[in-house]
Amino acid sequence: MQLKRSFLALLAMTGLVANCAAADQTKTLDFTVTATIPAPSGFTVTPEGNWHNTPLAMTFDPETGKLKPTVAKKVTVKGTEQITAKLASAAELVHNTASKNKIPISIQIGGKTLSASASQEIANKSDAGKGKEINVVVSPTSNDAYLAAPGDYTAVVGIIFETTLP
Repeated sequence: MQLKRSFLALLAMTGLVANCAAADQTKTLDFTVTATIPAPSGFTVTPEGNWHNTPLAMTFDPETGKLKPTVAKKVTVKGTEQITAKLASAAELVHNTASKNKIPISIQIGGKTLSASASQEIANKSDAGKGKEINVVVSPTSNDAYLAAPGDYTAVVGIIFETTLP
């Protein structure tokens, strides 16, 4: 009797294994999970609508031969002390296939031009405490875009936001 039960259990398990192995197709769903936990100072930098995850397109005007400035969505900065910003490195568009061809670009936040060498105050203590919305503007630093080699150009711009702890 024990042998009969063991044999029936083995048959049932074989059927389950066969069912699992019979899948003709599988699909995998990958996704990214993020979380932001603000510092004790409440220091946050929030791009409106996550525009920073989508490339900003600078439009070339064939009539003038110039790149047009691009206004990104707003960035909201908040903290308990003043907030400053600077570039992680010089901002320039680099030709996608001929990296020697570059177009310098300017990054402005709240009307202040950022550089990699010095921080600019973008929110004083009072504004930072309330939360301040600021526009980010990207523009060519010169009007010589028409001299640039034809093709696609890309820039990765890093902005460093800083504040002090209270």
